[in-house]
Amino acid sequence: MTDELAIKVYVESKKALSRVTEADKIPLIVEGVKTDVVEVGRIRFQGPRDKNRPTQGGDSAGSCHSLTYGYIMAGTLGVALIDRTDGKEVMLSNNHVFADMDSTTEHRATAGDPIVQPGTLDGGSAVTDVIGHLKRWIPFNMAGSNEVDAAIADLNNAADATECTVGGGIGRVNGSRTLSDADYDLPVQKYGRTTFYTTGTVIDTDAIINVNYEVLTAAGIVVRTIHFVNQILLTGMSDAGDSGSLILDMDEKAVGLLFAGSSTVTVANRIELVLDRLNLEFCPSPPICARPGTPLRPLCNRITGPIVQVCLRIGSPDNIIRCARIGTPDSVINCRTGAPLTPWECRIGSPNTIMTCTSNGPDHVVSCGTGGPDNWFDVIGCAAGPNIDINFKDPKVNPSKIAIINVDKIPADMRASFEKMMKKMAEAP
Repeated sequence: MTDELAIKVYVESKKALSRVTEADKIPLIVEGVKTDVVEVGRIRFQGPRDKNRPTQGGDSAGSCHSLTYGYIMAGTLGVALIDRTDGKEVMLSNNHVFADMDSTTEHRATAGDPIVQPGTLDGGSAVTDVIGHLKRWIPFNMAGSNEVDAAIADLNNAADATECTVGGGIGRVNGSRTLSDADYDLPVQKYGRTTFYTTGTVIDTDAIINVNYEVLTAAGIVVRTIHFVNQILLTGMSDAGDSGSLILDMDEKAVGLLFAGSSTVTVANRIELVLDRLNLEFCPSPPICARPGTPLRPLCNRITGPIVQVCLRIGSPDNIIRCARIGTPDSVINCRTGAPLTPWECRIGSPNTIMTCTSNGPDHVVSCGTGGPDNWFDVIGCAAGPNIDINFKDPKVNPSKIAIINVDKIPADMRASFEKMMKKMAEAP
């Protein structure tokens, strides 16, 4: 991008001038204005009902388990986020989308059931479109109250989903918020398989409702009524197939998981209950690291050369430290701090490479090493919010040359200048 005005000409593919006919050549200047030929490929409609790799929140998805009962279906993949039990990326949607209405009286799902994207109703196939497998879900309590209609599936390949991102122009999820009585009339948004991007407002933050589900049985379709409490009621902003969509406020903070609706209202589970019941969390804030890079890439501390990098994401609710880009982009590790003085090990890309880390007492000092005494680094105060110090035992590192920057705190009107500065710093020796 430049500040110079140009006429942009979009082409499917650029070719050498010797292969372009005179009639098809774009002049360098048209009426005094320069031209810019941009290759954009073959443009086609890309909707949430297509097969999308990587997929993101709002895309069509569903269980193949329903085929056992003789019908095809499609719901919405809410978002890809983090399973706190093992640090892995998972896909979030409804029980009735991923676990096929599994309940305390009808066990219709099994861990490992294939999940396809798009859903079978949109052409998804268990042969060519399996993106992951059912991991955990909350069965419906048919005799009592329910708070969530939720399930998660693992991913066959983490690259097949864009983490913590929702389509329709919403973008990256900015954490979550708990709604209160003060949030009546709060504007919200969602992106889903059927009605795409829609907006609405909060009507109620603590509704008690009965929801009717149609279930296919050996005797045909029967209606099950399930009782829900602590639900969010919204103005009508959805239709069949949008179940599983993430509901967000206009600051991209998640507030609910859409699971039901009528011609006039949409109903969502409270997002804090979904996260709690399934032990999930949204992606941490942009990583705070120790080597200037660019705002759009992790700032990382090089510890053993230009290939091996360590990047620490600091400050998640359960003191998880995520270390990425060690060796290769595929060598992602997840480390969880334990009790004081309790060591833990994480494998980093091959069975013979182990990172050993120890949490050293109430100040949550964490020491990690990846191969020898010269490669150790300390992260001080990893649970202490912004007061973070990074110390290096590598004598080759000059602490005075280290900068720690929280890019979230940079004012919007300063970001362009900041990006230019960081790019120049990254290019410096």
